[in-house]
Amino acid sequence: MARVLTILALVGSPLVLSAGLVLFGMFIHGVGRAFGSQKPPTPVVFAMLGLAVLHAGYYLGPLLWAQGRTSLALWLMTPVALVAALAGLVVFVRILPAASESSSNVQWFYGMLAGLVVAAAAYATPIVIMVRSAAR
Repeated sequence: MARVLTILALVGSPLVLSAGLVLFGMFIHGVGRAFGSQKPPTPVVFAMLGLAVLHAGYYLGPLLWAQGRTSLALWLMTPVALVAALAGLVVFVRILPAASESSSNVQWFYGMLAGLVVAAAAYATPIVIMVRSAAR
């Protein structure tokens, strides 16, 4: 049963990260539309595809784990997770406190906080699984 849960966690993480990339791309395109842009979202789509390529370690993680190549998966995942952690820390420290000051932004604030927690779990869970597997 533990192996099934491990595989579900390793497969679920890239799915959550992909959904996050789609939402982030929609947000960026929406901000452009709010400023009056009438251009198609082609550059945003290419940027999100580029970010998806950078997450190759997460997409290949279940395959690499099943083949016993956890160190390669860790080398592919860890730099991306560190950059994402730094970006999440910036959002958490600089942007969210300013948004929480207004009572009209409370729902947005808690939604963003929940999104940060889910993203942190999606980045950290496969790394923890890989480290535990490599230690055995």
